[in-house]
Amino acid sequence: MSLKEKLFTGIIFSGTSTAVIGILQIVQLLVLTRLLTPSDFGLMGMAIVVIGCATLIADMGIGTAIIHQQSITKENLSGLYWLNILSGSAVFFALLFLTPVVIDVYREPRLSNVIFPLSFLFLIVPLGQQFQVLLEKALEFRRLANIEVFAACVGVVVAIALGLIRSDVLALVGGTLASAAAKAFMLAAIGWKQWRPSLIFRWRDLKGFVSFGLQHSGQRSVNYITAHVDVFLIGSLLGAQTLGYYSVAFNLVNLPSSKINAILSRVFFPAFAVVQTDIGKIRKGYLRMQEFASMVNIPLLLGMAVVAPVAIPLFFGSSWAPTVILLQILVVVGLSRSIGGTVGSLLLALGRPKLGFKWSLLIVCIQVPGIYTGVVSGSAVGVAGAFAILACVYLVLNYAVLIRNLLGSCLRDYVMTIWPYLWMSAIMASTIIGVSTVLSNFPPTILLLFQTALGLAIYAALLWRKKKPVLLDVTQVAFARVNQ
Repeated sequence: MSLKEKLFTGIIFSGTSTAVIGILQIVQLLVLTRLLTPSDFGLMGMAIVVIGCATLIADMGIGTAIIHQQSITKENLSGLYWLNILSGSAVFFALLFLTPVVIDVYREPRLSNVIFPLSFLFLIVPLGQQFQVLLEKALEFRRLANIEVFAACVGVVVAIALGLIRSDVLALVGGTLASAAAKAFMLAAIGWKQWRPSLIFRWRDLKGFVSFGLQHSGQRSVNYITAHVDVFLIGSLLGAQTLGYYSVAFNLVNLPSSKINAILSRVFFPAFAVVQTDIGKIRKGYLRMQEFASMVNIPLLLGMAVVAPVAIPLFFGSSWAPTVILLQILVVVGLSRSIGGTVGSLLLALGRPKLGFKWSLLIVCIQVPGIYTGVVSGSAVGVAGAFAILACVYLVLNYAVLIRNLLGSCLRDYVMTIWPYLWMSAIMASTIIGVSTVLSNFPPTILLLFQTALGLAIYAALLWRKKKPVLLDVTQVAFARVNQ
């Protein structure tokens, strides 16, 4: 199978699993927003910030180092496996010790009952983490997709069951733990059949991987601060309920880009790493990657913004109405992330984590005071507005600082890769708004179904007319794989 076929196959299987997982997460959200309060979601948002920081420390960027390194021995892998186990255990105990500090910072005693059970993730996840990386490195996305979908199903079932029984934040905690455990144990069961780590732990087997991984981990840590400073400031200064509204809105607008970009990065990063010395091939591959991301993310986000006034009260209930305006503003952030968020795989494949770290430092220096200015307004709307303005600035800087340095001058090609999907999506959104105004007296369910069908029809027609070769390229490989 050619590299191109492997890429498309990876996109198909990763895309299918991500779509299924996304649907499951939406179902869980729809059910739990009816059972839990905005404050419960706010508490989970506070805890996730802490758990995410701890995850970066425990991971140390080892997974990306394994994928980047094309020559790797069993001794290397064994040492790295046990390093993951040890670092996860260390972070577990550190979290237990630091939980009182976190509670004091947020001024929220209820966090103790959330952070303590979530800390067990650091004893569970490392059991299967390296086996997942090895499957990604080998482009074995079909097997990985099956595991991830099963684990997501387990998590959703447990979360909804606990929500029906307890109706509190532990439903979200239990679902997260159940999904992580199912995934880790399945990966370990499959991985240990193919390769068992030996009892070898030598620094000389780890040094190069740890060095590369820590450079990348430093960038990811700064990125994480940048991405979650809004959640931290809202939670600590405006309270759990306000954070609940904001978190749901942000998670919704972040869902398309986080899922689609994750698929593309997962598939293209190993491929870029193979041809990392050929900038011409990497530039061509990156622009195609950006095109796929824009084709899916932009219409989803603009469509989400125009149907939000109908969809959120219908699905979540009238108590979640403040989420509508937050979502519509944060769509700008989602668009910026969907476009700029594809560059990570380039930085790693080309071995440029230092450039990524400098970029992250630049962004955090802008992000923290910018978001704080929004928080000072005293409302989540102020934070969302500040974030939207910053996102527009980041989009310009993304090309100037990163893309041009990595791929050379390619502004016209870069813009023209994105532009068609932007104007087609804008036409779709404008039409839905116009028609919805006329049909505003229709029942919400009927109106939402009509909006969705109309949007799909308009975008599909424009896509077929303007981007037919791209669609045929994708479908040809898809059907070829299905028929094998």
